[in-house]
Amino acid sequence: MSLLYASAKVQDTELKDWRKLQKRPYRSDGSVAGGLFHLLTENTTSSLWRNIAAPETRAGMLFEIEQDIREIVLPYFAKFQNAQTLITQLATKDLPAFSIGDQVEYALCFSGSNAAQKIIDRFLNERMDLLPAVHEAYTKMKKDGPPPFFS
Repeated sequence: MSLLYASAKVQDTELKDWRKLQKRPYRSDGSVAGGLFHLLTENTTSSLWRNIAAPETRAGMLFEIEQDIREIVLPYFAKFQNAQTLITQLATKDLPAFSIGDQVEYALCFSGSNAAQKIIDRFLNERMDLLPAVHEAYTKMKKDGPPPFFS
């Protein structure tokens, strides 16, 4: 069986250049968001993989991939066409396949610290279970400085 795993990734050269200027960037590449097609949306029937080896089903599988590109990938990419609109939306709603660290850096790069803080606040409101660990890490970092992997 030959399987095709279809994924899509958002890259941004401006974000990559911004990261190069930061003392402790979350990451150093231009990666913004993305993943396997089924991870790009909350409401998907897309399968994780397609078996395109069998000639009798290949055309149907390729049609499904094309359909996923039109219905999932292109609308996902479109969300990144206007950074300010996306950042405003991220302050109230998460976006699949876009990590909180990448969301914060994206907001810092394209909008500033106030927008980034709103995204952090939204995330912590959604994940109240993490508050004790966040407070503990913050207290430790104030006392000892950032952990070695951020140095």
